[in-house]
Amino acid sequence: MTATNTEMLVGLESVKDTPPDSNDASAASANHGQATGATSDATEAGDATATVSAEYRRANFAVIRDSILGNLRYPVLARRKGWSGQVEVAFLIAPDGNVSELRIKASSGFAVLDDQAVAAIRRSAPFPPPRMAALLVMPITFQLD
Repeated sequence: MTATNTEMLVGLESVKDTPPDSNDASAASANHGQATGATSDATEAGDATATVSAEYRRANFAVIRDSILGNLRYPVLARRKGWSGQVEVAFLIAPDGNVSELRIKASSGFAVLDDQAVAAIRRSAPFPPPRMAALLVMPITFQLD
């Protein structure tokens, strides 16, 4: 069952503009052949990925948000039990618009909410393709009125 705006609030408007942590930058760079193993090269590749990610988010945020919101459902079990929480999800959007490296950075404390956030992102792909892989970190808040 699809949740209406009166049944839940989703905090997708606060996508982080911070550069990815070193693990995220390395993973993104390694997947696209940019990491050479040298610290300065990896840092530069991480900076380039962060810059592209920030530009991509600014240009495509509304489309990404609307797509995820359209695929997000408040789990029946969570609604019945009155569970709410915020899930922070990180994922990489590849140059073809598909999602990879999708993971929970911070759990809501309820697996059913975490799983729904991940499923909504998977159902929403493909997204507008970036010129190179773009890392996004999104908090998704499930809250009953």
